[in-house]
Amino acid sequence: MQHERYRPADTTPEEISVRLAAAKPAHWRGRGELISLPWTSPLPGPILLIDLWSGYSGAAIALLTLGVKFYVLAADNNPDVVQMADAAIDQMVHVCAVELINAKMVRGIMERRSIHCILVGGGSPCQGNTFLNRKRKGLEDPRSLQPNELIRIRDELRSAFPKTPVLTFLENVASSPKAVKEEYDRLMGVKPVAVNAAKFGWVQRNRLYWAAGPRGEDVAWHHAALPANVTLTWDGDRSTLHYGGKPIPRHVRTRDGFEWYGAKPEEVVKNGGRGAMYPFTREFYHPDEPTTATQETVRRWKQDEKRFPVDAYSEGNLLWRGREWRTLTSSERAQVHGAPPAAVRPDNMRNMTEKEAEKLANCAVGNGFHIPSLMVIFMLLLQSAVACPAPSMKMNRAQQETDLVNRIRDTVFQNDVLRSTPGLLTAHQCVDQMELIFKELPDGPTSGTLPWRTVRARLGEEEEGLLSLQRFWAHETRHGRAGAAMGPRPLSAQERAQAWAYLGMQRAAGNSRRGLDHLLRPGLGREGHMKQALALPSPYRPGTTTDPDLRYAAYTMATWGPHIEQWREQQAVLFTQLVEAVRPLTNALRRRMPPTVSRVAAKKDPATIALITVLLRWPDRRLAMEYVTGHRIVGHIESSGIFRAQDGREITKEELHDGFMGQEAINFIDAMMSRQPRRDAADIERLMAAETKKGYQGEPVAKAEMDRRYGPGGWRPMPLFINEESGGKQRLIANAKGGGHNSWTSEEETLFVIAVGFAADATHMTMEECIKLHLPDGATEWPTSEILAALPEWTECGLGCDDMTDAFRQSPVAPEHQGINVVAFFSPNKNTWLFAEVYGLVYGMKSSVLHFNRFPALIAATARRVGGSATGSYVDDFTTVDFLVARGSGQRFTNTVLNKTGGELGPDKHKPVRSQQVMLGVNVRMNTIPEDGTILFEPREETVHKIVEQARALMEKASCTPAEAAKLRGVASWAAGNTFGRAARLGLRALKGRQYQKENTTVLDEQLEMGLRFLIETLPVLGPRSARIMGPTPQPTVIYSDASWPQFMTPEEAVMKGEPPRLGWVVFTPEGRPQGFSLELGLEFMAVLFPRKTQILAAEAVAVLTALVLSPELLAGREIVWFVDNEAALSSLVRGTSRAEDVGHIAACTQLAMMEHSCSAWYEWIDSASNPSDGLSRDGVLDEWTIEQGWDLTEIPPTAFQKVAEYLCHEKIVRITGMAPAGPILPSVADESGNPTS
Repeated sequence: MQHERYRPADTTPEEISVRLAAAKPAHWRGRGELISLPWTSPLPGPILLIDLWSGYSGAAIALLTLGVKFYVLAADNNPDVVQMADAAIDQMVHVCAVELINAKMVRGIMERRSIHCILVGGGSPCQGNTFLNRKRKGLEDPRSLQPNELIRIRDELRSAFPKTPVLTFLENVASSPKAVKEEYDRLMGVKPVAVNAAKFGWVQRNRLYWAAGPRGEDVAWHHAALPANVTLTWDGDRSTLHYGGKPIPRHVRTRDGFEWYGAKPEEVVKNGGRGAMYPFTREFYHPDEPTTATQETVRRWKQDEKRFPVDAYSEGNLLWRGREWRTLTSSERAQVHGAPPAAVRPDNMRNMTEKEAEKLANCAVGNGFHIPSLMVIFMLLLQSAVACPAPSMKMNRAQQETDLVNRIRDTVFQNDVLRSTPGLLTAHQCVDQMELIFKELPDGPTSGTLPWRTVRARLGEEEEGLLSLQRFWAHETRHGRAGAAMGPRPLSAQERAQAWAYLGMQRAAGNSRRGLDHLLRPGLGREGHMKQALALPSPYRPGTTTDPDLRYAAYTMATWGPHIEQWREQQAVLFTQLVEAVRPLTNALRRRMPPTVSRVAAKKDPATIALITVLLRWPDRRLAMEYVTGHRIVGHIESSGIFRAQDGREITKEELHDGFMGQEAINFIDAMMSRQPRRDAADIERLMAAETKKGYQGEPVAKAEMDRRYGPGGWRPMPLFINEESGGKQRLIANAKGGGHNSWTSEEETLFVIAVGFAADATHMTMEECIKLHLPDGATEWPTSEILAALPEWTECGLGCDDMTDAFRQSPVAPEHQGINVVAFFSPNKNTWLFAEVYGLVYGMKSSVLHFNRFPALIAATARRVGGSATGSYVDDFTTVDFLVARGSGQRFTNTVLNKTGGELGPDKHKPVRSQQVMLGVNVRMNTIPEDGTILFEPREETVHKIVEQARALMEKASCTPAEAAKLRGVASWAAGNTFGRAARLGLRALKGRQYQKENTTVLDEQLEMGLRFLIETLPVLGPRSARIMGPTPQPTVIYSDASWPQFMTPEEAVMKGEPPRLGWVVFTPEGRPQGFSLELGLEFMAVLFPRKTQILAAEAVAVLTALVLSPELLAGREIVWFVDNEAALSSLVRGTSRAEDVGHIAACTQLAMMEHSCSAWYEWIDSASNPSDGLSRDGVLDEWTIEQGWDLTEIPPTAFQKVAEYLCHEKIVRITGMAPAGPILPSVADESGNPTS
């Protein structure tokens, strides 16, 4: 195969120079997400990667994974592998040989872009060096001399661009002959770094990396820049890398129930790489050679046609399912090497057989890099270039600073403007309010009084810090928006509906309180309605979040632009100084904490929390106090003032005592202890031992001891159960519902948190503010391509995430409620029930959710208002949208606030800001913004794999319990709801039915089987969902549809008497003439319905599907506003289902047709008198009013509906919807080839 990139002109330096200069930064466009390491590039600008012997470009994947912005020129002589790389990584420029690359090719991009440094190198051919080649020739093999080309290219670049740092790297096998190593030492001028991939937990790959900095220095000296769990030691003639973290990758997705039975990756890491799999090599026929392998290993080798070395077939190097074995697929090998499967198995490799594609992919992995190993080398190399700023960047910086001065003039970022704002709080006023917060705290017998005088004096010296925390309030005041209390703004039901719409989903119909208001009022008449409808903007328009402080954070980022990192660092210093100023109060408050509170909240800083509360005008003024006294967890929970208010009856103390404690508690404990222990009791006991070691709870004791401590009836426990999370992690959950705790808790508010759409909202706001400040007036209405071309490069955004450690356990329980915060479990070891006092909040209790989320809500608000960080919280997860040029400073500021107030983050869960990052289990792609102004959302590959494998397992055993259905439905619903939308939920109906069934059966019925097949076959190939970030919203296509039905006639009578029901619809596209259609409904329509007196509901619903099936060319790829005058049909279309099963099938098929044609419809009700398609549904194209409109009219023959009926009955469609049309005369269902099946 000759790849199109290998045109003769492509080999000329001039052609390559033009293409490279025109290229945009490389980005990942393959399916799936990249792995994540907690590291941020120290370089402020982009780099140029010259990828030699590039293969599938593992070097580019390593840089993308590290979040580096780069352009890439690659050289490889295999056109199939080049096609593979192009399919996965956008904007690569290829040449077909390393020998062709020279300095002339990069002159264009060096003149056009602010390139910080050039990184040149690769893994040179190793066939002449590796011990696996028993006939290796070392330096006698011409392939072993290829690194001379690297040195030539390096020298040319340094000569042509003397002010730009040139970094070099070379990789080859550690088993190379001594002469080869010495020659490579001489060429590179440095000693190598030895890296064995086995130390990362999975597979052996012993390699040497020669890496030289801009002055030819050994980059191993920069080892301090590596993550904490990566170290280097000097071993004679080389540095050696050591790794002590969690395996990378954490998990490998294996197919069809096969598993690796070798050493666990965690143990391999712990043992320094011992126990890892045999190295991955290229796939080719391996001839017989002397071997020490066992006879069984040799037998397996021959059985697999000797595709890999014989030792690759030993038991520990294979995957097993019972007694079945197989080698790893190329997709599994890619994962083990740290690359997404799509890097070697892209979707577009359609021109070869499966066997050919698999062999090519295996060879690509065998020839390629182990990505985590290379990432470490790149960390060292990039750190070496920090001290060498590009000269063009110095010139840009001067102009940027001038622009910045102009932007901050007359804003609150100018200190004299900030100070002149009336109403700012002084140090004395702050302390006065802080005293009120802690006024109910009694003096302890040994703790003395609180040091208010000292704090007044110390805060009086921190005027600039006090002002910095009030800058947001001053900004809002100057715009007339400030209030006495400034908490978060909960979304109304309408705003939540708009948030769904922004992400491409209609939450509910306009007549529902959960939906958006009707776009147009009734009674406009046909002409009036058309006039207003054709002027409607798309309901999928962006801009749903209304939090003023998120808008302020976006404004701050746009104002400071590329200088935002330095500004945030100043803000962090000021914040830290305030923390130190109130330190005496912090220490005094910690001494007041009761012992059980201190055990979990000793690191919390109540004084700083109180100071933030005062300066931000935060409504929740009890949080600081409750970190000293603990939270009350049952009974009535007062409003914090920061969540959505709700009505409800207040539970009194008397009711709680009489109905929950006392004899009721005794009865509950006796009943619980009389039950049979859970099957997973041993696992619960094991997890409880680990929890006790952490110090979050007391030692488990018997009932008699609890009675001694609290008295009979003075305590009440919650039984424990295990919830298994993705990745197999087990979490203990307290059954507060079963314990009665939740039903005896009343609340005045309900929680609201961010969702996946926060990434789109925050980015949209940021881009909107950037356009306002950096582009001319009216630029928001420019075409998206013009906006993208005009925006500065530094506006490119990414996403970073953090996760708190043992989050709920960091929040204390009030001592008077300690006897209620008790968990219970049966101990198989002691053969009795045991009880443990938990000192922090527990998972499973209703009040825990509200109490805990008060803390992250305050942290997110502080990050936004003080550090200009676009941060949001979802329980214990923090997500930050930031400029890539800010180098994670928004995330760092958020983490500084969290740290200083006493929160703890999980370092292994830190995900740095990247243009592609996983947020709340969803892969968010922001690297598409520079291309078309959109963000993409797709489920994690691991999530899809888990769903498919669970569905396959149920199909194979031909049974499904309600618990299994609930588990699978939960994972699939989350993936569908956050990514694909309603259409992806269609296969879940049968699972829901099984989950809530009343019958005692586990056998797979036909509907459940079809639903599982949908998950297996359709879910993996569904595309991502997009959200528009910038540019004008496209004008939607407007469609009106209607159906008529003869009164007082059965369907058969209407057809027989020549008065058949009829459909009509009219399509208004923004660019074309209106087109009207009419169609008589005959017996084909009746065949797919249940018999009933009138079928008007079904007819109104099927009108939409008919338009999609019969005229897809008009609707494909469009956003549509679709008007329907039957509210029941409209509701069914929105939900994709109906209580009437046949109508539900039509609605489900309509959603699938929309998905197939890449269009989205927003359904709106219209009164019949205003419906322009009314005449088409009654008199067809002969309707007088319709003729007067001058539309293009088409009368579709009744037989055309057969195509719609076939679509409704297609085997693939029936499989997805989970139900078949059950009409009385339906003869058969067609399979995928069109052949009828019974």
